[in-house]
Amino acid sequence: MLAGANLRQAQTYWRAVEGACSTTNANAANGALMTYIDYLRDIYPAGFIQVAGQESNFLNHINSTFVHVGYAAPALAGGASGPLQGGALGVLPASGSPNEIERQGFGAMTLVQGDGLGHLIAMYPTGVSCLTVGNLNKVGNCVEVAAFPTLSATASPAVQVKVGICFPEGTTGGALGLGHETGGRTEVAGQLAYPEDCHPAEELAGSWTGGVSGIMKRLASIGSRTFGVSKAYASHAGLGGIGEALSPWGGLDLLVFAGSFNAPHVVGSPPDTTGTFGFTMDVTAPGSILVQSSLGEYTGPLVVLKQAGGNCGDACGRLLFQANLHSASSSAADEGVYDVNWISLQTAPGVKEAPFVISDSDGRVIAKLSYVTRQSSNELYYNDTIFVGNWERNKPLTFKVRVDLDNPRTTTLYMGATAVTAVAAATNRPFHNTSAANLASVAADFRGIDSGTMGWDEIGVQRLPDR
Repeated sequence: MLAGANLRQAQTYWRAVEGACSTTNANAANGALMTYIDYLRDIYPAGFIQVAGQESNFLNHINSTFVHVGYAAPALAGGASGPLQGGALGVLPASGSPNEIERQGFGAMTLVQGDGLGHLIAMYPTGVSCLTVGNLNKVGNCVEVAAFPTLSATASPAVQVKVGICFPEGTTGGALGLGHETGGRTEVAGQLAYPEDCHPAEELAGSWTGGVSGIMKRLASIGSRTFGVSKAYASHAGLGGIGEALSPWGGLDLLVFAGSFNAPHVVGSPPDTTGTFGFTMDVTAPGSILVQSSLGEYTGPLVVLKQAGGNCGDACGRLLFQANLHSASSSAADEGVYDVNWISLQTAPGVKEAPFVISDSDGRVIAKLSYVTRQSSNELYYNDTIFVGNWERNKPLTFKVRVDLDNPRTTTLYMGATAVTAVAAATNRPFHNTSAANLASVAADFRGIDSGTMGWDEIGVQRLPDR
Protein backbone atom coordinates (compact mmCIF):
# COMPACT_ATOMS: atom_id res chain seq x y z
CA MET A 1 0.00 0.00 0.00
CA LEU A 2 2.85 2.38 0.78
CA ALA A 3 6.33 3.16 -0.51
CA GLY A 4 9.24 5.51 0.13
CA ALA A 5 8.93 8.09 2.92
CA ASN A 6 5.30 7.19 3.58
CA LEU A 7 6.23 3.56 4.18
CA ARG A 8 9.17 4.45 6.43
CA GLN A 9 7.01 6.75 8.58
CA ALA A 10 4.29 4.12 8.85
CA GLN A 11 6.86 1.51 9.90
CA THR A 12 8.12 3.84 12.62
CA TYR A 13 4.62 4.27 13.98
CA TRP A 14 3.97 0.53 13.74
CA ARG A 15 7.07 -0.33 15.74
CA ALA A 16 5.60 1.78 18.55
CA VAL A 17 2.43 -0.32 18.37
CA GLU A 18 4.44 -3.52 18.57
CA GLY A 19 6.38 -2.19 21.55
CA ALA A 20 3.18 -1.27 23.42
CA CYS A 21 1.26 -4.51 22.77
CA SER A 22 0.09 -6.60 25.71
CA THR A 23 -1.36 -10.10 25.65
CA THR A 24 -3.66 -9.24 28.54
CA ASN A 25 -4.66 -5.61 27.89
CA ALA A 26 -5.59 -4.39 24.43
CA ASN A 27 -5.78 -0.82 25.72
CA ALA A 28 -2.04 -0.83 26.40
CA ALA A 29 -1.44 -0.21 22.69
CA ASN A 30 -4.40 2.13 22.21
CA GLY A 31 -2.44 5.36 21.93
CA ALA A 32 0.19 3.96 19.55
CA LEU A 33 -2.47 2.27 17.41
CA MET A 34 -4.49 5.45 17.08
CA THR A 35 -1.37 7.38 16.04
CA TYR A 36 -0.66 4.76 13.38
CA ILE A 37 -4.27 4.69 12.09
CA ASP A 38 -4.48 8.48 12.12
CA TYR A 39 -1.35 8.69 9.97
CA LEU A 40 -2.73 6.22 7.42
CA ARG A 41 -6.06 8.03 7.31
CA ASP A 42 -4.29 11.35 6.86
CA ILE A 43 -2.37 10.21 3.76
CA TYR A 44 -5.21 8.17 2.24
CA PRO A 45 -5.75 8.03 -0.71
CA ALA A 46 -3.13 10.35 -2.24
CA GLY A 47 -0.20 8.84 -0.32
CA PHE A 48 -1.11 5.24 -1.19
CA ILE A 49 0.08 3.23 -4.18
CA GLN A 50 -2.63 3.64 -6.81
CA VAL A 51 -3.84 0.09 -7.46
CA ALA A 52 -7.17 -1.63 -7.98
CA GLY A 53 -8.78 -2.50 -4.66
CA GLN A 54 -7.02 0.35 -2.87
CA GLU A 55 -10.00 1.03 -0.58
CA SER A 56 -10.52 -2.60 0.39
CA ASN A 57 -6.77 -2.97 1.04
CA PHE A 58 -6.89 0.00 3.39
CA LEU A 59 -9.97 -1.21 5.28
CA ASN A 60 -8.71 -4.79 5.53
CA HIS A 61 -5.43 -3.51 6.92
CA ILE A 62 -7.30 -1.47 9.56
CA ASN A 63 -9.13 -4.65 10.56
CA SER A 64 -5.82 -6.52 10.91
CA THR A 65 -4.22 -3.87 13.10
CA PHE A 66 -7.17 -3.80 15.49
CA VAL A 67 -7.16 -7.59 15.82
CA HIS A 68 -3.40 -7.58 16.30
CA VAL A 69 -3.61 -5.53 19.51
CA GLY A 70 -6.64 -7.44 20.83
CA TYR A 71 -9.59 -5.32 19.66
CA ALA A 72 -12.48 -6.47 17.49
CA ALA A 73 -12.09 -5.59 13.82
CA PRO A 74 -14.09 -2.51 12.73
CA ALA A 75 -15.26 -4.41 9.62
CA LEU A 76 -16.20 -1.19 7.81
CA ALA A 77 -17.72 -1.38 4.35
CA GLY A 78 -16.33 0.36 1.30
CA GLY A 79 -18.10 1.99 -1.60
CA ALA A 80 -20.52 4.92 -1.83
CA SER A 81 -22.26 4.01 1.42
CA GLY A 82 -19.06 3.46 3.39
CA PRO A 83 -17.39 6.04 5.65
CA LEU A 84 -14.50 6.75 3.27
CA GLN A 85 -16.63 7.72 0.27
CA GLY A 86 -20.09 8.42 1.63
CA GLY A 87 -19.50 9.59 5.18
CA ALA A 88 -16.71 10.44 7.58
CA LEU A 89 -13.84 8.46 9.09
CA GLY A 90 -11.24 9.77 11.50
CA VAL A 91 -9.35 9.25 14.74
CA LEU A 92 -10.17 11.10 17.94
CA PRO A 93 -7.30 10.77 20.44
CA ALA A 94 -7.72 10.02 24.13
CA SER A 95 -7.30 13.68 24.97
CA GLY A 96 -6.60 16.98 23.29
CA SER A 97 -7.31 17.95 19.72
CA PRO A 98 -9.09 17.11 17.52
CA ASN A 99 -12.26 16.01 19.30
CA GLU A 100 -14.39 16.25 16.15
CA ILE A 101 -14.70 14.55 12.80
CA GLU A 102 -16.69 16.15 9.98
CA ARG A 103 -17.54 15.57 6.34
CA GLN A 104 -18.67 18.71 4.53
CA GLY A 105 -22.27 18.34 3.40
CA PHE A 106 -22.80 15.09 5.33
CA GLY A 107 -22.44 15.54 9.08
CA ALA A 108 -20.16 15.70 12.08
CA MET A 109 -19.52 14.16 15.48
CA THR A 110 -17.87 15.71 18.53
CA LEU A 111 -16.66 13.67 21.48
CA VAL A 112 -17.67 16.06 24.25
CA GLN A 113 -16.68 13.72 27.10
CA GLY A 114 -14.62 10.62 26.33
CA ASP A 115 -13.65 7.47 28.19
CA GLY A 116 -9.88 7.99 28.35
CA LEU A 117 -9.12 6.07 25.15
CA GLY A 118 -8.53 7.00 21.53
CA HIS A 119 -11.12 5.87 19.00
CA LEU A 120 -11.56 5.45 15.28
CA ILE A 121 -14.91 7.12 14.52
CA ALA A 122 -17.03 6.21 11.49
CA MET A 123 -20.18 7.91 10.17
CA TYR A 124 -21.96 6.55 7.12
CA PRO A 125 -25.48 6.38 5.64
CA THR A 126 -27.42 3.21 6.41
CA GLY A 127 -29.96 3.61 3.60
CA VAL A 128 -32.80 2.63 5.94
CA SER A 129 -35.02 4.21 8.58
CA CYS A 130 -33.87 2.87 11.94
CA LEU A 131 -35.77 4.71 14.68
CA THR A 132 -38.42 2.76 16.59
CA VAL A 133 -40.48 5.61 18.09
CA GLY A 134 -44.09 4.80 17.22
CA ASN A 135 -45.98 8.06 17.02
CA LEU A 136 -43.50 10.41 15.33
CA ASN A 137 -42.72 10.61 11.62
CA LYS A 138 -39.20 9.65 10.65
CA VAL A 139 -37.48 12.05 8.26
CA GLY A 140 -35.25 10.29 5.76
CA ASN A 141 -32.90 7.43 6.54
CA CYS A 142 -30.42 6.99 9.36
CA VAL A 143 -26.70 7.60 9.72
CA GLU A 144 -24.67 5.06 11.66
CA VAL A 145 -22.17 6.55 14.10
CA ALA A 146 -19.71 4.03 15.51
CA ALA A 147 -16.51 4.02 17.57
CA PHE A 148 -13.67 1.46 17.48
CA PRO A 149 -12.99 0.32 20.11
CA THR A 150 -16.52 0.90 21.39
CA LEU A 151 -17.02 3.78 23.81
CA SER A 152 -17.26 2.61 27.39
CA ALA A 153 -20.78 2.61 28.85
CA THR A 154 -19.35 2.65 32.39
CA ALA A 155 -17.00 5.61 32.09
CA SER A 156 -17.27 8.21 34.85
CA PRO A 157 -18.13 10.93 34.11
CA ALA A 158 -20.43 9.49 31.47
CA VAL A 159 -19.44 9.61 27.82
CA GLN A 160 -21.19 12.43 25.93
CA VAL A 161 -21.30 12.83 22.17
CA LYS A 162 -22.70 15.49 19.88
CA VAL A 163 -23.87 14.28 16.49
CA GLY A 164 -25.06 16.36 13.54
CA ILE A 165 -26.55 15.36 10.20
CA CYS A 166 -26.87 17.56 7.14
CA PHE A 167 -30.34 17.95 5.62
CA PRO A 168 -31.38 19.99 2.58
CA GLU A 169 -31.51 23.71 3.22
CA GLY A 170 -34.76 24.97 4.68
CA THR A 171 -35.71 21.74 6.49
CA THR A 172 -33.78 21.99 9.75
CA GLY A 173 -36.14 24.30 11.63
CA GLY A 174 -37.67 23.95 15.06
CA ALA A 175 -40.22 21.24 14.21
CA LEU A 176 -37.46 18.75 13.32
CA GLY A 177 -35.31 16.97 15.85
CA LEU A 178 -32.59 14.34 15.87
CA GLY A 179 -33.18 10.95 17.45
CA HIS A 180 -31.06 7.89 18.07
CA GLU A 181 -31.57 4.36 19.27
CA THR A 182 -30.37 3.60 22.78
CA GLY A 183 -31.54 1.18 25.44
CA GLY A 184 -34.17 -0.33 23.16
CA ARG A 185 -35.96 2.97 22.50
CA THR A 186 -35.65 6.14 20.49
CA GLU A 187 -34.22 9.04 22.45
CA VAL A 188 -35.03 12.50 21.08
CA ALA A 189 -31.50 13.82 21.29
CA GLY A 190 -32.06 17.49 20.48
CA GLN A 191 -32.46 20.29 17.96
CA LEU A 192 -28.98 21.80 17.83
CA ALA A 193 -27.74 23.78 14.83
CA TYR A 194 -24.80 21.43 14.20
CA PRO A 195 -22.60 21.21 12.21
CA GLU A 196 -22.49 24.94 11.58
CA ASP A 197 -21.96 24.69 7.83
CA CYS A 198 -23.63 21.91 5.84
CA HIS A 199 -23.64 23.61 2.46
CA PRO A 200 -24.14 21.98 0.02
CA ALA A 201 -25.87 18.95 1.56
CA GLU A 202 -27.31 17.92 -1.81
CA GLU A 203 -23.90 16.77 -3.06
CA LEU A 204 -23.73 13.74 -0.77
CA ALA A 205 -26.17 10.88 -0.29
CA GLY A 206 -26.86 11.50 3.38
CA SER A 207 -29.68 10.37 5.62
CA TRP A 208 -32.13 12.92 4.35
CA THR A 209 -33.21 11.18 1.16
CA GLY A 210 -36.97 10.62 1.24
CA GLY A 211 -39.66 12.13 3.42
CA VAL A 212 -38.48 15.73 3.31
CA SER A 213 -40.99 17.21 0.84
CA GLY A 214 -43.95 16.05 2.90
CA ILE A 215 -42.51 17.59 6.03
CA MET A 216 -42.02 20.89 4.21
CA LYS A 217 -45.67 20.93 3.12
CA ARG A 218 -46.79 20.34 6.68
CA LEU A 219 -44.54 23.06 8.04
CA ALA A 220 -45.81 25.52 5.44
CA SER A 221 -49.34 25.13 6.78
CA ILE A 222 -48.44 26.18 10.32
CA GLY A 223 -49.78 29.57 11.36
CA SER A 224 -47.20 32.28 11.91
CA ARG A 225 -48.39 32.82 15.48
CA THR A 226 -48.55 29.22 16.62
CA PHE A 227 -47.00 29.57 20.04
CA GLY A 228 -44.10 27.25 20.78
CA VAL A 229 -44.13 25.63 17.32
CA SER A 230 -41.44 26.92 15.00
CA LYS A 231 -41.38 26.66 11.24
CA ALA A 232 -38.41 25.51 9.24
CA TYR A 233 -35.92 28.18 8.31
CA ALA A 234 -33.27 28.53 5.62
CA SER A 235 -29.88 27.82 7.11
CA HIS A 236 -26.60 26.17 6.23
CA ALA A 237 -26.50 24.51 9.66
CA GLY A 238 -27.26 20.84 10.20
CA LEU A 239 -29.52 19.14 12.70
CA GLY A 240 -27.72 17.99 15.84
CA GLY A 241 -28.28 16.31 19.18
CA ILE A 242 -26.54 15.13 22.35
CA GLY A 243 -26.34 11.54 23.56
CA GLU A 244 -24.39 9.16 25.75
CA ALA A 245 -23.97 6.41 23.17
CA LEU A 246 -23.12 5.93 19.53
CA SER A 247 -25.77 4.22 17.44
CA PRO A 248 -27.88 4.93 14.35
CA TRP A 249 -29.13 8.53 14.33
CA GLY A 250 -31.89 10.03 12.21
CA GLY A 251 -34.34 12.89 11.78
CA LEU A 252 -37.75 13.10 13.45
CA ASP A 253 -40.74 15.35 12.85
CA LEU A 254 -41.57 16.40 16.41
CA LEU A 255 -44.84 18.07 15.46
CA VAL A 256 -47.97 16.01 16.16
CA PHE A 257 -50.50 18.80 15.68
CA ALA A 258 -50.62 22.27 14.13
CA GLY A 259 -53.96 23.96 13.60
CA SER A 260 -54.66 27.48 12.46
CA PHE A 261 -57.71 28.53 10.45
CA ASN A 262 -56.38 30.11 7.29
CA ALA A 263 -57.13 28.44 3.93
CA PRO A 264 -58.42 25.83 3.23
CA HIS A 265 -60.75 26.86 6.06
CA VAL A 266 -63.47 29.21 4.77
CA VAL A 267 -64.67 32.21 6.79
CA GLY A 268 -68.35 31.81 7.62
CA SER A 269 -68.28 28.02 7.25
CA PRO A 270 -67.52 25.14 9.61
CA PRO A 271 -63.79 24.38 9.80
CA ASP A 272 -62.25 21.78 7.52
CA THR A 273 -61.82 18.67 9.69
CA THR A 274 -59.72 16.65 7.21
CA GLY A 275 -56.01 16.58 6.51
CA THR A 276 -52.94 15.36 8.36
CA PHE A 277 -53.95 17.37 11.40
CA GLY A 278 -57.62 16.53 11.72
CA PHE A 279 -60.46 17.56 14.01
CA THR A 280 -63.54 15.87 15.41
CA MET A 281 -66.53 18.23 15.51
CA ASP A 282 -69.91 17.65 17.16
CA VAL A 283 -72.43 20.47 17.57
CA THR A 284 -76.17 20.66 18.20
CA ALA A 285 -78.42 23.68 17.65
CA PRO A 286 -78.58 26.43 18.62
CA GLY A 287 -74.83 26.19 19.03
CA SER A 288 -72.37 26.64 16.15
CA ILE A 289 -68.72 26.08 15.28
CA LEU A 290 -67.65 28.40 12.46
CA VAL A 291 -64.51 30.06 11.13
CA GLN A 292 -64.51 33.86 11.55
CA SER A 293 -62.12 36.52 10.32
CA SER A 294 -61.67 37.98 13.82
CA LEU A 295 -63.19 38.02 17.28
CA GLY A 296 -62.97 40.64 20.02
CA GLU A 297 -59.44 42.01 20.04
CA TYR A 298 -58.07 39.05 18.10
CA THR A 299 -57.41 39.64 14.41
CA GLY A 300 -56.97 36.91 11.89
CA PRO A 301 -59.01 33.79 11.13
CA LEU A 302 -59.97 31.60 14.09
CA VAL A 303 -62.61 29.07 14.98
CA VAL A 304 -65.53 30.43 17.05
CA LEU A 305 -67.54 28.11 19.27
CA LYS A 306 -70.86 29.70 20.14
CA GLN A 307 -73.09 27.93 22.63
CA ALA A 308 -75.97 30.38 21.91
CA GLY A 309 -78.41 28.77 24.35
CA GLY A 310 -77.83 31.13 27.24
CA ASN A 311 -78.13 29.76 30.76
CA CYS A 312 -79.65 26.54 29.47
CA GLY A 313 -78.33 23.91 31.87
CA ASP A 314 -78.80 20.37 30.60
CA ALA A 315 -80.64 21.65 27.51
CA CYS A 316 -77.47 23.29 26.15
CA GLY A 317 -76.69 20.30 23.96
CA ARG A 318 -73.36 19.22 22.58
CA LEU A 319 -70.48 21.48 21.52
CA LEU A 320 -67.20 19.65 20.94
CA PHE A 321 -64.23 20.62 18.79
CA GLN A 322 -61.36 18.19 19.25
CA ALA A 323 -57.85 18.24 17.78
CA ASN A 324 -56.77 14.65 17.20
CA LEU A 325 -53.01 14.35 17.50
CA HIS A 326 -51.29 12.96 14.43
CA SER A 327 -49.53 9.61 14.81
CA ALA A 328 -47.23 8.04 12.26
CA SER A 329 -48.30 4.53 13.31
CA SER A 330 -51.79 5.08 14.79
CA SER A 331 -50.30 4.81 18.28
CA ALA A 332 -50.73 7.63 20.77
CA ALA A 333 -47.75 9.25 22.48
CA ASP A 334 -46.92 7.24 25.60
CA GLU A 335 -43.46 8.56 26.50
CA GLY A 336 -41.53 11.81 26.45
CA VAL A 337 -42.50 15.42 27.11
CA TYR A 338 -44.91 17.43 24.94
CA ASP A 339 -45.95 21.07 24.79
CA VAL A 340 -49.63 21.73 24.03
CA ASN A 341 -50.15 25.36 22.89
CA TRP A 342 -53.13 27.49 21.93
CA ILE A 343 -54.63 30.99 21.93
CA SER A 344 -58.20 31.53 23.17
CA LEU A 345 -60.57 34.31 24.15
CA GLN A 346 -64.13 34.71 25.45
CA THR A 347 -66.50 37.47 24.27
CA ALA A 348 -69.47 36.82 26.56
CA PRO A 349 -69.60 38.86 29.77
CA GLY A 350 -69.76 35.69 31.82
CA VAL A 351 -69.93 31.90 31.41
CA LYS A 352 -70.81 28.96 33.57
CA GLU A 353 -67.78 27.09 32.23
CA ALA A 354 -65.77 26.76 29.00
CA PRO A 355 -63.20 23.98 29.50
CA PHE A 356 -60.26 22.97 27.31
CA VAL A 357 -59.20 19.40 28.02
CA ILE A 358 -56.12 17.34 27.13
CA SER A 359 -56.96 13.64 27.09
CA ASP A 360 -55.66 10.16 26.38
CA SER A 361 -57.01 7.77 23.75
CA ASP A 362 -59.70 6.53 26.14
CA GLY A 363 -60.93 10.02 27.00
CA ARG A 364 -59.26 10.15 30.42
CA VAL A 365 -58.35 13.75 31.18
CA ILE A 366 -54.67 14.62 31.61
CA ALA A 367 -55.18 18.36 32.19
CA LYS A 368 -58.06 20.83 32.09
CA LEU A 369 -58.12 24.63 31.78
CA SER A 370 -61.52 26.27 32.34
CA TYR A 371 -62.94 29.74 31.79
CA VAL A 372 -65.58 30.26 34.53
CA THR A 373 -67.57 33.10 36.09
CA ARG A 374 -68.05 32.96 39.85
CA GLN A 375 -69.86 35.72 41.75
CA SER A 376 -69.35 38.12 38.82
CA SER A 377 -65.60 37.37 38.71
CA ASN A 378 -64.20 35.94 35.48
CA GLU A 379 -61.66 33.35 36.57
CA LEU A 380 -59.42 30.63 35.17
CA TYR A 381 -59.12 27.26 36.89
CA TYR A 382 -56.72 24.40 36.26
CA ASN A 383 -57.80 20.82 36.88
CA ASP A 384 -61.11 22.09 38.33
CA THR A 385 -59.80 23.45 41.65
CA ILE A 386 -56.57 25.40 41.07
CA PHE A 387 -57.15 29.13 40.56
CA VAL A 388 -54.59 30.43 38.05
CA GLY A 389 -55.80 33.94 37.17
CA ASN A 390 -58.54 35.98 35.57
CA TRP A 391 -59.76 36.42 32.02
CA GLU A 392 -61.00 39.64 30.43
CA ARG A 393 -63.79 39.77 27.92
CA ASN A 394 -62.60 40.03 24.27
CA LYS A 395 -58.92 39.74 25.20
CA PRO A 396 -56.90 36.78 23.85
CA LEU A 397 -54.66 34.75 26.14
CA THR A 398 -51.89 32.34 25.18
CA PHE A 399 -51.63 29.01 26.98
CA LYS A 400 -49.12 26.19 27.05
CA VAL A 401 -49.47 22.95 28.97
CA ARG A 402 -46.31 20.86 29.29
CA VAL A 403 -47.24 17.18 29.55
CA ASP A 404 -44.58 14.85 30.97
CA LEU A 405 -45.50 11.26 30.11
CA ASP A 406 -42.49 9.82 31.90
CA ASN A 407 -41.96 9.53 35.63
CA PRO A 408 -43.17 11.61 37.30
CA ARG A 409 -46.32 11.93 35.14
CA THR A 410 -47.13 15.59 35.58
CA THR A 411 -48.33 18.72 33.79
CA THR A 412 -47.35 22.38 34.09
CA LEU A 413 -49.43 25.35 32.92
CA TYR A 414 -47.88 28.42 31.29
CA MET A 415 -49.98 31.44 30.36
CA GLY A 416 -49.82 35.12 29.43
CA ALA A 417 -51.17 37.82 27.15
CA THR A 418 -48.31 37.21 24.70
CA ALA A 419 -45.25 35.43 26.12
CA VAL A 420 -46.13 32.71 28.59
CA THR A 421 -44.73 32.08 32.05
CA ALA A 422 -45.24 29.16 34.40
CA VAL A 423 -48.05 29.40 36.92
CA ALA A 424 -46.64 28.42 40.31
CA ALA A 425 -49.87 26.87 41.57
CA ALA A 426 -50.15 24.74 38.43
CA THR A 427 -46.55 23.53 38.17
CA ASN A 428 -45.71 19.81 38.17
CA ARG A 429 -49.27 18.79 38.97
CA PRO A 430 -50.34 15.12 38.77
CA PHE A 431 -52.53 14.16 35.83
CA HIS A 432 -56.17 15.15 36.31
CA ASN A 433 -56.97 11.45 35.94
CA THR A 434 -53.94 9.55 37.18
CA SER A 435 -54.98 6.54 35.08
CA ALA A 436 -54.45 8.46 31.82
CA ALA A 437 -52.02 6.37 29.77
CA ASN A 438 -51.03 8.49 26.77
CA LEU A 439 -51.52 11.79 24.94
CA ALA A 440 -54.09 11.68 22.13
CA SER A 441 -56.19 14.87 21.89
CA VAL A 442 -56.81 18.44 22.99
CA ALA A 443 -60.39 19.71 22.82
CA ALA A 444 -62.77 22.55 23.48
CA ASP A 445 -65.32 20.36 25.23
CA PHE A 446 -68.40 22.48 25.91
CA ARG A 447 -71.01 19.74 26.30
CA GLY A 448 -74.21 20.49 28.20
CA ILE A 449 -72.99 23.78 29.69
CA ASP A 450 -73.34 27.53 29.16
CA SER A 451 -69.94 28.25 27.53
CA GLY A 452 -70.62 31.65 25.93
CA THR A 453 -68.75 32.52 22.70
CA MET A 454 -65.20 31.22 22.65
CA GLY A 455 -62.50 31.81 20.02
CA TRP A 456 -59.69 29.27 19.54
CA ASP A 457 -56.62 29.41 17.30
CA GLU A 458 -53.00 28.42 16.76
CA ILE A 459 -53.24 24.97 18.29
CA GLY A 460 -49.88 23.23 18.36
CA VAL A 461 -48.55 20.06 20.00
CA GLN A 462 -44.86 19.23 19.78
CA ARG A 463 -42.53 16.65 21.34
CA LEU A 464 -39.60 18.15 23.22
CA PRO A 465 -36.06 16.76 23.15
CA ASP A 466 -35.21 14.38 25.99
CA ARG A 467 -32.06 16.33 26.81
